[in-house]
Amino acid sequence: MCIKALAAVPKYPNKMENVESLITMKGPCDPTYVCASSKLEVVYSDEMGRHVCAKEDINVGEVLVIEDPYFTLLLKSQYLLCCSYCLLSNLNLLPCNNCCFAMYCSEECRVKALKEYHSVECDLMATLFKMDFTQLELSALRTVIKARYDHADWKSLFETIKEADANMNTKYQGQVKVGDKWLYDSKYYTSIHTLATNVEKRSISDIFQKAVSAAVFLRFLKLNTTFLQSDNIEEQDKIFKCVAGLLLLHLMTVPTNMHGISTNVMNENGILLSDISVASGAYAFLSLINHSCAPNVVRFNKEGEGIMTLFALRPIKKGMQIFDNYGSHYDMEDYNSRQSSLKFQYKFTCVCEACVDKWPMYVQLNMMSSKNLPVKICQRKRNVLNKHVIRQLQSGDVGTALTIYKDLCILCEQLDKYAPCAELCECQEALKQCFMIFEGFRTFGSDDIIEWKEITSKTFNGRHGCTILPGNEINQAVDVELCAEWGVLSTCTKVQLLPPIQLSQTQISLLNPPSMFIINGHPNALKAVKITPSPGLKVETNSKEGQISVTVKSETTTCGVGWVNVVSKLTSQEIRVEVERECEIACGTLLGALFSIMKPYLSTLVTVAFIAGGYIYVQSHQQQKGHIQLPNRSHRCQSLVPRSPYETLTLVTRACCQIASTRIHSRLL
Repeated sequence: MCIKALAAVPKYPNKMENVESLITMKGPCDPTYVCASSKLEVVYSDEMGRHVCAKEDINVGEVLVIEDPYFTLLLKSQYLLCCSYCLLSNLNLLPCNNCCFAMYCSEECRVKALKEYHSVECDLMATLFKMDFTQLELSALRTVIKARYDHADWKSLFETIKEADANMNTKYQGQVKVGDKWLYDSKYYTSIHTLATNVEKRSISDIFQKAVSAAVFLRFLKLNTTFLQSDNIEEQDKIFKCVAGLLLLHLMTVPTNMHGISTNVMNENGILLSDISVASGAYAFLSLINHSCAPNVVRFNKEGEGIMTLFALRPIKKGMQIFDNYGSHYDMEDYNSRQSSLKFQYKFTCVCEACVDKWPMYVQLNMMSSKNLPVKICQRKRNVLNKHVIRQLQSGDVGTALTIYKDLCILCEQLDKYAPCAELCECQEALKQCFMIFEGFRTFGSDDIIEWKEITSKTFNGRHGCTILPGNEINQAVDVELCAEWGVLSTCTKVQLLPPIQLSQTQISLLNPPSMFIINGHPNALKAVKITPSPGLKVETNSKEGQISVTVKSETTTCGVGWVNVVSKLTSQEIRVEVERECEIACGTLLGALFSIMKPYLSTLVTVAFIAGGYIYVQSHQQQKGHIQLPNRSHRCQSLVPRSPYETLTLVTRACCQIASTRIHSRLL
């Protein structure tokens, strides 16, 4: 690995100055949108909302934007390869002092992360990963935490939000007054706060799902951290409601405004592989740029950094809109597939020139004749992109990229008049390869991605604070000796890595005896397994080598779905087995069983949901099904203390044995 790390040193140190000149913005920046060229302007229309246009003619290859993110969030697959704060590739990372989910390239990055967000996230990460929250959901949580610590106190954050909301739908939207100037900059929370939510385009079920996620996050913040606490008692309720609102807001802004951060990796054969996702980031200005399946710009981030650079990929005339690509490109994806994915993720129907005119994919273009192209252009293209040059670009050769860069820019300018054509696609891809080489790539790590499917089952602690995170799932016990050295001193400790335990099933029914499940695992792991049933249930176990049979029986007629908790201390696992019991729904139903009941017994999901007055409100018309026996008269009843983010439940029934409505009021919001 050390040899591979040494390969990261640039092969062409004397040429890097030329590279820097090509990836640096020429000319002044915009006085308001400080990360953008003065050749760009932000305009508004009812159809497009805020978007970016050209104030002057722009040539292919020009640098238009260089933007730092408000924050970045590293992907789980890169935790052992990159700094969690600055994203620098590093094989000698420093772990957080209190968790194994964040590692840093330096003490400086560790201190900055703690100051900005990790002091809160640290206590939550194990639970959040176990619950399998997505990258987008975790991004929303980080946005809210960082917004608070960007301000001196809660009061100043309240004032920022109030001012930002007051400037919505004005020319100052997302801007902050600094001295006598108005600035739109990703380093200020205001620019992130005012990004589009697309709430009017979202389905009711989507909004409800995000509201539930917000409630869960809020519950965790309340129970496991001091984030919501304040010395001012009168301010406490306001903090609670503010954080709830911000969580829901950013759960809606994040999916359509976050940008992926990727890098290219050279494999052991010296060939650059396709880009690998490393992290995601919040970029306020880049989020204003709309999509096209035939974009006129392309963005790259500098290797080991979150800084994003936007290059012109096609000639852009004065007054034309700047178009980025959100992942659906005409030369790689057919029309129907593009429309479907864009509608699902970004909530719009694309009307770019490639979609309106139904441009063919590259595979089809490559089979078409190029007789309409001028002979001189075709000849120049063949000379510039010969087989030798293509091989050199594939190997990441900086000298070759510098040599052909200007010729590729000219070819892209000339061929754009004949779009779509295969020659233009090939020149644009070669130009992208040059940009990628200029921004840098990894020369170590090959193409292996570390997958953390069950992160808790892969974490093992040694005596000296060592943490082992195997890259692959182990299927048998492994004895490992860990040694640490400090100068002339050294110490070693032995640990045994055990494979995770496996359950034969996680849902059983007392209606179909025998009601049992089997725990399989290493004998040493099974010795430390703890089995705990919920009230009203009892378990009987029968152990043999590598296996525990668990039989579940009911002791009472208490209503509700029960469970059996299986905790494996040596493999850091906690698994819950849901247990179905026949009973009557009446006063005293556990709210924690509500969602478990709805899934197997009710025919449809929630039909109406909306957020109002700071509460989550759900209304549903469901029919009786299965073994649920409803009373013959209408009544209201309160639930007991639930095991869920919600605190009260009102269940209203009709004499016709239908659940007329189910209302969940969360005191959390």
